[in-house]
Amino acid sequence: MFNIEVDNNLPKAELYQDLNQQLQALLTGETDLICNAAQFSAFIMQSLPELNWAGFYFARQEELVLGPYVGKVACTRIPFQRVFVVLRLEA
Repeated sequence: MFNIEVDNNLPKAELYQDLNQQLQALLTGETDLICNAAQFSAFIMQSLPELNWAGFYFARQEELVLGPYVGKVACTRIPFQRVFVVLRLEA
């Protein structure tokens, strides 16, 4: 089992650098994309308690398709057109 150590007293830059080193150790030796995406999602969710969702969407043809994640139920498919409209509205 892999233990995640988070020192919330560190400045953010140092905290993220420390988490990056731990994440590299967690993923070392595994080459499967889905496995690493799942581990990454769990790692981020455990490391940053203020999050409510961490995960991946994969680009497939003209949409984003839900990949490994940790959190509440999510949209399974998001058309690119919908993503681009949201990005334009927020810009």
